Amino acid sequence: MSIEAELPRIPEIQDARLDEVYLKQSKQQWFLGNRMDDTLEEALSLRDLADFSEGRVLEIACGCGERAYFLAEVSPGFDITAVDTDPRCIDIAQARYRPMPPNLHFQLGDVYDLSLYDSTVDMVTTSQSLHHFNRLEDALTQILRAMKPGTEFYFMDFNREYLPVFGDTHLPNGMVVPRTRLIWALRKSIPDSEFVELFFRDKIFDSTQNAHANQVQILTICSYLAAYTPLEVREAMVKAGFRIAEINNQGSLLSGIGVK
Repeated sequence: MSIEAELPRIPEIQDARLDEVYLKQSKQQWFLGNRMDDTLEEALSLRDLADFSEGRVLEIACGCGERAYFLAEVSPGFDITAVDTDPRCIDIAQARYRPMPPNLHFQLGDVYDLSLYDSTVDMVTTSQSLHHFNRLEDALTQILRAMKPGTEFYFMDFNREYLPVFGDTHLPNGMVVPRTRLIWALRKSIPDSEFVELFFRDKIFDSTQNAHANQVQILTICSYLAAYTPLEVREAMVKAGFRIAEINNQGSLLSGIGVK
């Protein structure tokens, strides 16, 4: 366990302008092909983990849809509904994948209300999204609600216990400070709105990197600081009513399987 596990969780900032940075990065990565191999590998792993060849799959917080698309391509027997709360993500996904695989459907959807799917889903999956759920137990309760008895929930996310080493931040005034600790201190000491203003005014960027690289790295740190530890995820899953099949610590990532 790294020393950063001592840092209390700080929820991610809900700000549309910050989301635009992630959307821009997603578009660039897709164009450059930087994420395609990893995303395809995730889709193949999900296909192999599933104990069925035909069934209904629900992907929560699908983002711009990369993993859902590949899962649909490699698993033609899966009828996949991929949901996200951000209409911009759904618009990007629907425009990006043409022609759309017939077994893939992108829809607006909120993890805190999955009543539309009551006990109808053969598998639920989500990737790098648990840290967005400030009411984790409520979100997991809704996920469980959507699942048929005996079915499985697969997840992967950041692990706050093992924050990657992001190095030091070189501030404009010449000071050099550990980057993760700086971001944590700023998030704790100032309102979210003030943090966002500093972010866009280049006041917490590393002077040795370009602005976009700094933006992405700072937001990645914020995501890790908003992430849960394996113990926190385990406790929330048990309270929500899951039987835990496994929770794996893979360095800075964690993954697991919950059964209804």
